[in-house]
Amino acid sequence: MKILHYFKLILTLVFALLFYKQSPGLNTLIFSSLLIISLICLKNKQSKHPFAVYLLLLLSAASVFLYGNSLSLFSFFILFIVLSGQMAFLNAPMAFAMMPGLINTISAFPYQVVKFMGKKTQAGKGQISSDRIFFKLLKLLLIMLVVFVFFMLYLHASAGFSRLVNTVDFKFPNIYFWLILLLGAFCTHAILHHAGKSILRYLMPKSSEHIDPKKYLEHPTSSSWISIGTSLFIALNILSIVVLVSDLSFVLSGTLGNQNPSFYSEIVHEGVWSLIISVLLAMALLFIFFEGRINFIPGKQRIKRLAYAWIICNIFLILLTFYKNGLYIQELGMTYKRIGVWYYLLASVIGLIILYLKIARDKNILYAIRKTVPIYLFILVISSFMPWEIAVTNYNLAEAEKKGIAADLDYLMHLDGNNLHLLKAYVERSQTNSINFYDTSALNHRIIAYQKNIPEKDFRSLVWIENLSLEHLKP
Repeated sequence: MKILHYFKLILTLVFALLFYKQSPGLNTLIFSSLLIISLICLKNKQSKHPFAVYLLLLLSAASVFLYGNSLSLFSFFILFIVLSGQMAFLNAPMAFAMMPGLINTISAFPYQVVKFMGKKTQAGKGQISSDRIFFKLLKLLLIMLVVFVFFMLYLHASAGFSRLVNTVDFKFPNIYFWLILLLGAFCTHAILHHAGKSILRYLMPKSSEHIDPKKYLEHPTSSSWISIGTSLFIALNILSIVVLVSDLSFVLSGTLGNQNPSFYSEIVHEGVWSLIISVLLAMALLFIFFEGRINFIPGKQRIKRLAYAWIICNIFLILLTFYKNGLYIQELGMTYKRIGVWYYLLASVIGLIILYLKIARDKNILYAIRKTVPIYLFILVISSFMPWEIAVTNYNLAEAEKKGIAADLDYLMHLDGNNLHLLKAYVERSQTNSINFYDTSALNHRIIAYQKNIPEKDFRSLVWIENLSLEHLKP
């Protein structure tokens, strides 16, 4: 056990040294690699390893190093939580590791501190309960967290308070170093030394993925249940087909041509939000109907066929919205939100396909969760490897030049800044060809700030695409 403590101490110090006064970049990949190497070294050959989660975590950390954007950071955070839960319950499916992982990340370090204090502390009537100390420490930690949040808010809201704090001469290592060190202890303990399983076990599902037929024996109301379900799904299928045919004819009739931008915004924005609600309600309704008795009574096949037809109708509605969102992007340009619409639609199609399998195989909601979550995690990690900022900029500039109109530089300049070389080249081409004239002062200020800030970064905060863009900005 001593070697485990040495690993935790060393990794905590490495975390602090890598992230103190640094932004996420190469340090994220280095720490993740060392963490996984430590796990492999500490466990014997017979121990089970969640290699799939290891790989996804390393890929997400690599995307932080390559692009350092919000999507890559979010991907890494989610995979870290999944690994934390997976290390506590090695035999549990990846889909059910997220919630225990979140609790474990927060409580693993305090739990180990309390466990140590419980062994050392003696009272007159015997040893103090470690659970009692744990919850007291957790309460203190929560209070400290809330106070820290308000401290940071007041620091930015009050100039007087900010000046007072700045007058305090903190000696190195200062308070921020200790906070980073504490965060490193939380992260390291979350992976190498989980909190008590008695606490986390309540977050793991205990029932089977199969629907138990013994709970749903023949009941006098079974015929009524079949009748209601049949009538409902027939009506919903008819309604869906009418909506699908009318919307498809509207799109194919050429009505969408030569419309103003507000028209495209209306048909996509309102259509997508309505579709989001309808798909969620459809899934909820199908879960309600096929989570119990209806799977084991005569006449179920007829309702199941109607449900399958409704799922197919919903998928076609999603594909049609996918196409309309493409028209919206073609007319008004690509943005992160419009790309996000495509991702939601893809997630909906995957969810409906898994829902079909759930109904066909008489499974419950745990089956659907176990199947969908790993797919969503994989898509999240793969998506973080796409240079979205460059893709959005290249597409919008190419479309603007093709149509002979001015590109929306205000939007493109407010991205992370790794596209500035593309904007600079576009503006120079536009002025040379006398297509458009831009006031280049704002762009020049942005470029100067970018060229100043990136070289000042330490190697620990190195982000590959920033240095690549900086090279392209050189005369």
